[in-house]
This record gives sequence, structure tokens and C-alpha cells, in this order.
Amino acid sequence: MKLSLKIFAVTTVVIIVSLSLMGIILISGSFDYSVNRAISNGISEYNILLYTLRTGMISIYETQALQDYHIVGISKQIELALPQGSEFAVIDKSNYIIYSSPDAKEKMLFSDIFYITSESPIYYNVKKLEDNGHNSYYLILSSSMDECGRNLVFAKSIDITSIFEENYRMRYRFTILYVIMTLISITVMLILSGYITRPLKRLAKSANSISRGRYNMRTNIDSGDEIGKLSKNFDHMADKIQETINELERNAAQKEAFVANFAHELKTPLTSVIGYADMIYQNENMTNEEIKTCAGYILSEGMRLESLSLKLLELTVLEKQDFMLERMNAVDVINDIADTIKPLMMKKDISFAYTSEQAYISVEIDLFKTLVLNLLDNASKAGSKNIILTGKKCDESYVISIKDDGCGISKEHIERITEPFYMVDKSRSRKQNGAGLGLSIAARICEIHDTKLVYDSEEGKGTTVSVSLNVVEDYYEE
Repeated sequence: MKLSLKIFAVTTVVIIVSLSLMGIILISGSFDYSVNRAISNGISEYNILLYTLRTGMISIYETQALQDYHIVGISKQIELALPQGSEFAVIDKSNYIIYSSPDAKEKMLFSDIFYITSESPIYYNVKKLEDNGHNSYYLILSSSMDECGRNLVFAKSIDITSIFEENYRMRYRFTILYVIMTLISITVMLILSGYITRPLKRLAKSANSISRGRYNMRTNIDSGDEIGKLSKNFDHMADKIQETINELERNAAQKEAFVANFAHELKTPLTSVIGYADMIYQNENMTNEEIKTCAGYILSEGMRLESLSLKLLELTVLEKQDFMLERMNAVDVINDIADTIKPLMMKKDISFAYTSEQAYISVEIDLFKTLVLNLLDNASKAGSKNIILTGKKCDESYVISIKDDGCGISKEHIERITEPFYMVDKSRSRKQNGAGLGLSIAARICEIHDTKLVYDSEEGKGTTVSVSLNVVEDYYEE
């Protein structure tokens, strides 16, 4: 059962029981009060009549023996002074009714009054009479008296039908009021229970949405009660869950990026390693010096791959930015890059040339070499026949450029070319096993070196990519 229905059911039962008890207490109390007041008034009137009867009997008894007709005469005189609706009777010890009011006689009000042998307190009871479907109620008061040598019972009746009729009317009015109040209470509680539990429904809906993966769902319940506090704690918990999920997704994406980046960066060095190893394997006439040189390139590239794997891990997964930059000779850097890329250019039958001017630059050699090799690899995939790598000192900067005569890049693609997984020619990139990650890595490496890639391209004529580094003061060996 829903909580709103439980609240509705409980409050409705409480209201119904409370109204019922209140009605019973009020009506019963009013009825009891009216009856007790009638009894009290009746006893007072009864004592007055009894005193009058005794006084009359004593006055007669002083001169002669008291007979039944004397009692009848006294009773008739008393009858004349009684208010309407009051009847009385005098009964002897043999339960013979000596005198009874005319109406009482017809109604047989005192037919069941019995003789009490000794002086006793006033007894009273309520007698119900039925007449053509109409009920009448009478309060009967009686007590015994031993007076003037006679043992008698004096009984008096009071019509209290009006009290019972008023009680009936009160119950009827209360029943109507009770039904109306119950219906109103049910309607109000149905609305209130729905209003009270509305925040809980929103809370349950938010929890269900979060369980289905909508981690940005919040309750946004602003109230100062316990439900409001529960809502704030729930939203705080949801924030923490979303942060944790985002962190896990980010870590997973970083790991995927690392694997993709590392796989991407393996291509050029492995091509170089395979190229030099193939030269040793195919050429039996190589001198020991040439073999040693090729083996040195293979060893150098292997060690660079080992170092590069750790640095790519720091760059993509740990998002490290503060790499240690080393002061290096630009000519040595370009020559090293050229030696690495030569096997790839030879394999693709591309004319490759390079020139460099003397200067000192500050670079992280493994990452910077990855940057330039990426640019050269992209140039080789653009359908180029000629690629030129140049290093030129321009005032306080050292500009390294890669120029090709390939297919070129349109301006609309240049703006997005450094986005991860973005490819200008998707069919050509997939054919050459491209993933669209090379220039994204290159852009991040440029950030580490406080520079950026500059493109100058024209479709059908080729592309020139440049990167500018600050020149550092020359390094002189002692």
C-alpha cells in the first residue's frame, strides 16, 4: 500500500472514531443531565405531594378512623393543584389502588407498583408506553409510608417523553453532521496525504532515474522539515555518485586514450626499427660499421619507445603538464628525427630532405620527437611525393617546419584538425589505419612546450606545418 493511502486510512479512522466518541459523550452527557434534572425536580415535587397527603390524613385521623374514601377525597384535592402531565396513585398493602389519577389509570402507569412493608427511600424507574406506534416515557417515583394506622405506597409519575424526543433529535442531527464532517475530512485528508507525500514521490522518481543512469537527476525539494533534509542529503549523495561516475568514466577514457595514443605512436618508431633491421637482414655486404650504425638506431628507438610509453601515460592518463625540458642542439634534434623517419619515407618511396640551422632549444626530447614524427607521418599519408623538414632561426625563435606537396587541407577542416578522433578524409585515414589521434597528441605536446601548430595549406597543392620554439642561450663545452 502506498504511504499516502496509509496516511489517509489512519487519519480517516482517527477522525471517524474521534467524531463518534465526541458525539456519544456529548449526547449521552446531555441526556443524562436532563434525566437527572427531571429526577431531582420530580423528587422535590414528590416530597411536597407526600407531605400534603400526610397532613390531610393526620387532620382526619385526629377526629375519626381513616377510611379509603377519606384518602380518595384528599387525593382529588391534591389532583386539582398538580400541573398537567403529572399523575399519582395511593396503593395499600394488598396492592389495591385506592386512588389513581384518571390519565394514569387509563395508561396503567401504576399497575406494577408493589407494596413495600417498611419505610424506604424513594424508588424511581422509567416506564415506556406504546400507543399506536408512538412511544411515551414516564418517570415513576414511589415509596412506602406508615401513617395513621395505614400501610400505604405513594407513587407519582412525570412525563419525560420530551427528554427522549430531544435525545432522538440530537442523535439525528449529529448523524447528519457526522456524515458531512466525515465526507469533508476524507476529501481533505485525501488531498493532504497526496500533498505531504509528493516530495517522497519526487525522491523515489529521482532515485529511479539515477538507477537508470540519469546521474544528473535531482529532487530540488526546498523545505525545512525532515523530508527537506532527506532530500538535501539525497541530492548530496547523488552529487558524489555523479562525481565518482564521471571520475570513473574519465579514467576509462584516459586509459583508452593512452592505449590508442601508444598504439598510434608505435607505428613510426616500429617502421624505423623494422626498416633498419631489414637493411641488416637483406644486405649481406654491409660493413661492421654500417651494421653497428643500424643496430644503434634500433637500440635508440627501442629505448625511446620505453621512455615514450611512460611519458604518454603521464600525458594522457595522469594529465601531467610539468615535464622537464632539456636544453638541446636543434641540429642534433632534427638529424635524429630525420634518421628515424628515413625508413618510412623509403618504404613509401617519398623524396625526403631536411636542413637545419644552428641553435639551442629547450624541449622534452621524447615528446617533441613524437610531435615532429607525427607531423611527418601525416605528411606521408597525404599523397605527398616530396617532404621537406627544416629548422630555421628567426630572431628569438626557432621555427621547425614540415612542407609537403600532398592533397592539402581546407580551411573548414583546419579549425577542427586537432580534435581527438577527427579525420579530414575518413576513408583514406581508415585505409591507412589512422585513428585521428596523432594531431590531438601533437597539440598537447605543443602546450607543454608553450607553443602551437600553425597550418598553411591549400587544397591540391600541399601543406606546411610549423611550430615555433624559444631560442635559449648557446651552450659551450669547456
